[in-house]
Amino acid sequence: MTSLLYDCSQKILRPVLICVVVIVTTEMVHLIRSRLFIGLIAFTCTEIFAGSSAGPRLYTTWTFLVTFWLYFAHLFFFASLAYYTQRTSLRSLYLWGCLFGLYESWVTKVIWFGYPGEIALNYPEGCSMGGIYGFCINESLGMVFFWHPIFGFLFPITIASMFEPRLRISFQGLSWFKAETFTDRFMVFYIVLAAGSIMGMNSGSLTMVLVTWIPILLGLWLGYRYLVPKWYQMEEPLQLLVLERKGFIIATAYLITLYVSFYFFIIPYHQTAEPPDGMGLDEALFPGIHQLIITILAYLLISGLLYYRGGIAPEPNLDSVMVEEGNMLGMLQTIIVLSMIMGSIAIVPLIIVSFVLIPVIGGLLFLRHGFYWK
Repeated sequence: MTSLLYDCSQKILRPVLICVVVIVTTEMVHLIRSRLFIGLIAFTCTEIFAGSSAGPRLYTTWTFLVTFWLYFAHLFFFASLAYYTQRTSLRSLYLWGCLFGLYESWVTKVIWFGYPGEIALNYPEGCSMGGIYGFCINESLGMVFFWHPIFGFLFPITIASMFEPRLRISFQGLSWFKAETFTDRFMVFYIVLAAGSIMGMNSGSLTMVLVTWIPILLGLWLGYRYLVPKWYQMEEPLQLLVLERKGFIIATAYLITLYVSFYFFIIPYHQTAEPPDGMGLDEALFPGIHQLIITILAYLLISGLLYYRGGIAPEPNLDSVMVEEGNMLGMLQTIIVLSMIMGSIAIVPLIIVSFVLIPVIGGLLFLRHGFYWK
């Protein structure tokens, strides 16, 4: 009898167990692919819009092994922190994005020393608009308070919440794609202008613009076509942006490794290696004590603003999702067309306006979301 029952139970339960394993595996694979798709959105909005990984640079091993995962890990790390600390309002998400942007100090050292270009330069010669107190003005205000908070953090979360509106229950205040207010309309206009102009200029030519957009748009279309339609079936859509405990530990360990290795080894080696492999400096550039102190104070200031001024998201508004999605796709189309134009014919006034306004708008955004009490 016992053996018979065992045999029957095996026959009955084995298909069930197999089905369960297949379902779980399928869900996990879909979740991984969906997160990679959201990571691609973050990579596109930061590196492609900036032209930093455009053209031949898109097809390097460095882009696939380092750059993509840098944005991927930062996005999910800070989105998870926002959710777990209940700091998910628009103001809070912007400030999380500022913490994201501060990686340009420890990892790339750009806000301390600027971009060297073809010749190895020291501070402040490497700063595009000069520097103050050991910090490049344009790089600090532009990267920390505008580019990374907007393109690297708010954009991916906003787009994900449009494709899966249930995410807005936790991440709200991201309906600025509606462009109903003057501020929202101005931001949409400037984002299109800046992204299209800068991407086209840094790509170098129309050919390089096309070589960049074709694979990127293919990847985005595949994700939108085959992954997004299944998001509504997910029992826990928050998993799209929020890491579970194990994933959060892995992301944290990765970021610690990234920061330490780049600060002490990778970037210093690149600075001292002879061209074309490096910059050819006699010794590696490390920040002075005042630069380190100010950077740490920036972390403390933003963290303090998050603690005292941050808040949980208000009740979601789901009525405008279709309008926002249409506006967002229209923005992307305009950015693509403008980048193709700028890749063919550099319109200098547009480039200057886009470039000069980045630190100005970055500073204003930080004042608005960090200190404005309304």
